[in-house]
Amino acid sequence: MADSAALLNTLPEPLRLQVEFAWSDFAAKAGNRALPAEILDALPRVWAASPFVAGHCSRRPERLFDLADSGRLLRVNRAEEYRGLLRRTLEGVAGEPELMAALRRFRNREMVRIAWRDIAGWAPLDETLRDVSLLAETCVQETLDFLFCQACALRGTPVDRDGQAQSLVVLGMGKLGAWELNFSSDIDLIFAYRDDGTLPDKKETSYAEFYTRLARSLIKVLDAVTEDGFAFRTDARLRPFGDSGPLVLSFDAMEAYYQAQAREWERYAMVKARTIAGDFEAGRELEEFLRPFVYRRYLDFRALGELRALKQKISAELQRKDRQENVKLGPGGIREIEFIGQAFQLIRGGHEKKLRDRRIRAVLDALAELNLMPAETVATLQRAYAYLRTVENRLQQYADRQTHDLPSAPAERLALAYALGHDGWESFKAELDAIRSEVHGIFLQVIAPTHGEDRQVLAIDGDSEKLAAALLTLGWSPADAEKAAGLLQQFHGSRAVHQLTQRGDTELKRLLPLLLGATARADEPVETL
Repeated sequence: MADSAALLNTLPEPLRLQVEFAWSDFAAKAGNRALPAEILDALPRVWAASPFVAGHCSRRPERLFDLADSGRLLRVNRAEEYRGLLRRTLEGVAGEPELMAALRRFRNREMVRIAWRDIAGWAPLDETLRDVSLLAETCVQETLDFLFCQACALRGTPVDRDGQAQSLVVLGMGKLGAWELNFSSDIDLIFAYRDDGTLPDKKETSYAEFYTRLARSLIKVLDAVTEDGFAFRTDARLRPFGDSGPLVLSFDAMEAYYQAQAREWERYAMVKARTIAGDFEAGRELEEFLRPFVYRRYLDFRALGELRALKQKISAELQRKDRQENVKLGPGGIREIEFIGQAFQLIRGGHEKKLRDRRIRAVLDALAELNLMPAETVATLQRAYAYLRTVENRLQQYADRQTHDLPSAPAERLALAYALGHDGWESFKAELDAIRSEVHGIFLQVIAPTHGEDRQVLAIDGDSEKLAAALLTLGWSPADAEKAAGLLQQFHGSRAVHQLTQRGDTELKRLLPLLLGATARADEPVETL
């Protein structure tokens, strides 16, 4: 093996000591086996930035040698490669415990490969995000296929309207749906099935029960922490009705929910939804049904109110002390860039097909192409997004932990700064702060609140004296305010107001102060009102 002093002398002292320990363990187990020069040259930087990678390689040198000998560490991953590799890994697996162990060993080896290529600078950001997403998608696909076959053998096979075997439809949400998954991310899933029915078993098990058991098994196999760690932390709370709703719904139930009960944030979430496993043909039908829910045929100005409320919620969270050093949720963070892109998608996506792309970077490019944002502003957001996502990955590659907070420990700070090409924390932090400041400035300009609308609401169900008093504060004269109060009382008693939904009533209370303030300045305010 290579001489450790020569190999590691480029590292800062605190990082060198950490890597030397892992290298000593690795060399003792590896014996006379040698790594290619290109991999050895990158090793100090990679191991210093990621104790996760260093730990896996030192404990199990065969994983690194396997990646090196196969050439996979030094080349781009092919689209279908994960599936073939995982299928071979799962050959001979008989039950859930064996499945979980094999899945975690496969996942950990591939995460070492992804992190190594990313930190070494061999993979651009888009490749890293794509590989993590493909890895998660493949693990979900192969696990579901395995569990579906087992469940069918035990209870019978559910079939669709054509008599063909019918599996679950698994929608990948968020960054998984957009092929943008970060290194140690949760995966957000929604489960559905097309045709309802019952199994021909003694209990006449309903399809709903069959698929619910299947989905629970899938989550357990992916999410449970064992001696080999976890495969992917799995979250199903984006489904209709959230935690209080069924884990799995039929297409008919999904349709009823999204047509009548879905909230605006669910429309926001559905921008990135994509079928990632199970019955892909049925999944395409579901995606087609959901498209009009997400992308209205017209310029959707009604969405402005909901997006403004969502922006206000984001802005309120930015004030939290525990958000200030968070590269995702803090000021100028990743979420602000995503909000900018998705706001345009929801308002104009029904009219502009180019805005329907799930990938945020493609959406940003479309905004410049369609002249919806200045090209230089989009270029700023693109550079910032790439930088922030790289910082996010380095944070998570350090210990394979889902975190977005900048570290406070000196050793972790140095590792992060060094991994991003800086000699120390101060220069890195100055660069990061400058980028976040640019992003936050752009975020503040998108869907800016109308002056005063965030401070005033007016209900018209009070008595005329209270209404008249409110009108005086909006600029009405006493004589005109009394007449206007009577008009508002009549309006409140109208059928149109009585039939308003809760959302409509909220909007009316928000808009009335603006309307009344404007009419107060007219030549004939009562007639204008």
